[in-house]
Amino acid sequence: MKQHPHVLISPGAQVHESVELGPFSVVHSGVILEEGVKIGSHAILGKSPSSGRNQTALQDPTGATIIRANTIVGDRVTVYSGVDIGAHCYLADHCLIRENVRLAEDVVIGTGAVISFNASIERGVKVMTQSNIAGNMRIGEGTFVGVHVTCVTDNRPFEMKDRSQHEGPVIGRKCFIGSNATLLPGISVADEVTLAAGSVATKSLDSPGATYIGVPAKKK
Repeated sequence: MKQHPHVLISPGAQVHESVELGPFSVVHSGVILEEGVKIGSHAILGKSPSSGRNQTALQDPTGATIIRANTIVGDRVTVYSGVDIGAHCYLADHCLIRENVRLAEDVVIGTGAVISFNASIERGVKVMTQSNIAGNMRIGEGTFVGVHVTCVTDNRPFEMKDRSQHEGPVIGRKCFIGSNATLLPGISVADEVTLAAGSVATKSLDSPGATYIGVPAKKK
């Protein structure tokens, strides 16, 4: 294992001998790093979630935090506990992966992007710089999410409810979500849909292969 000074590996972590760990990284107990994984500097892996007094309780993380073979994790990335990251993924600098997220293989997460709790992202998805993937979201295989896309789980943030009740958007396979688009809670996006840059999806986009544009987004 290639390990820089000032790396903390907690007892109970499993780190393959081929893993590269950057300086000042922290690997919490219960983390599994498979062969060929590369971790940048100041990364935090397996962080336990916490909530403030004005928030609903978080769901307990399920299972180990696993980063599978040949995945690259950039500088200052935080991965919470209960996360399963597939092989050959790339997590760019400063991105945040919340508890119980699942990333399939060959997923790219851009700089500063946030993947919130319980989200599931299928193979080959690309989520670009500073986009927000909401809690409980599902994104199908091969979809592209442009920069600064905002996905929302709740239109009434001051009504306290369990996080399992948050309704993140569901995006199908091979969709193209343009930069600065917004997707509101509970909507679905059919396979191979294009949502134009800057558009706001307030209702489900249910015509496969169609292009939607505008505020609110309508089929072109």
